[in-house]
Amino acid sequence: MNDIDLLIKNLLKHAQRPEWIDLFHGVQGEYLTFAGALMELDPDPFAELIETQGWWPNLFGLVFEDFMARPLESAPAVNFALAYLKRAGWRETPHARRYLQALAESQPSLYEVLEVKPDEGLLLQDRLNDREPVWVMEKAATHGMNRWDLLYARIVRPMPGEEAILTGGVLRFTPAEGSELLAMIETMRGEHPEGTEVPRLALMAFAHWILRASAQLLDIPVILNREGHELLFCEARIPLRILPKAAEQRLDAAKTWTRHEPGEPIWQRVAAPTTRHGFDALDEQGRMLIASLTLEGRHLLLNTNSEERLQQALGELTTLLGHDAMGKPAVKRTRLDAIRESASHAEPGEPEIPDEEFQSMQKDFMDRHYRRVLRERIPMLDDKTPRMALRTKSGRKKVIEWLKVIENSAQAQGYDASWMWAELGLANTEIGIEPVENRPAATDEIDARSSGTSVEP
Repeated sequence: MNDIDLLIKNLLKHAQRPEWIDLFHGVQGEYLTFAGALMELDPDPFAELIETQGWWPNLFGLVFEDFMARPLESAPAVNFALAYLKRAGWRETPHARRYLQALAESQPSLYEVLEVKPDEGLLLQDRLNDREPVWVMEKAATHGMNRWDLLYARIVRPMPGEEAILTGGVLRFTPAEGSELLAMIETMRGEHPEGTEVPRLALMAFAHWILRASAQLLDIPVILNREGHELLFCEARIPLRILPKAAEQRLDAAKTWTRHEPGEPIWQRVAAPTTRHGFDALDEQGRMLIASLTLEGRHLLLNTNSEERLQQALGELTTLLGHDAMGKPAVKRTRLDAIRESASHAEPGEPEIPDEEFQSMQKDFMDRHYRRVLRERIPMLDDKTPRMALRTKSGRKKVIEWLKVIENSAQAQGYDASWMWAELGLANTEIGIEPVENRPAATDEIDARSSGTSVEP
């Protein structure tokens, strides 16, 4: 156990003393009452929810550090941390005392992750104060952080010239969650004089983390296509009661079905794209592939990605070919999670794609996907394409925020989408950071070493 770990252990023990325990419970109760009220839960059942979901280890560091650094109205020192230094600091190492002194004088902020170097550290940009990005020494947290994540954190330098480090009370937010929190803070900033600190930033971050984690408990991920249908891969094998040549002629005469390639017995049903996000294959003109149809001997093989499209296509084919032209289709339906599950469990003896070839195929697929995304109208950009949105100052800001979300999401899938910045002419952008208006005056850089960095909800 190093000196900082021992210091934290001693601080936790000291907080249990009669003169401090009620005060600590009061601070803890403030968090539970505030966040519980937002969820319409009383403190006791809310505390039980946090305990049963295993969230408390993530949140405790924030609450305890706020308790340690919070100004006190009547106490033997300005705050608990300095009171401990005065009474029992003699038993800590000089380095640990400097650490606690820095923490006692620290203020938390919201930091955007600009760069991650595994097992080395993070480059962070303060989004609430006009400061230069700061490099923090960190090992464990680098494995759970992605570029453009937002961190509630305290940063301290125990001694001038030492590397900045994170304290243990860190909460991580995805770019989208962080944008929500920053918007809340901007609103509060407008209600307070310029130069003042953000009121109860720790309390706001605590409540926002809980609300996001709670929402995910109720989130049953449903993947949709662009028409809003639940994704369901449907394959219908339809026996023909007419000659294949007759079916071919009727399909060629139809206006709604077109041959994929001249001479090939494959037809497609396409439609103009919607602005809705969703999973759909697009042709070279950017049209959605609604259904595909293949003539195989005396059968038609129909494929769609939803039950609704399957029934629509079957109805069209019945009208087009004739009520007596088709037998009863044999339909196979497959959900996306079943495909993922089968892909992760290859049958014994089944040949596997070499890793390098699979990675190359995956990269090629992702490249084509994100290049197509750059041509689409994006709801987050007011239903404009990224290049259209870049024509205005406000649109440029939205594109930058959108790119952060896209890059962060792609990174989670093991894909590097950073090339999109250069593709849109933003490669030399100063990271797109535009700090919140009415910033408070910069305070000394703060904070300490991670005794346990939180994970995302």
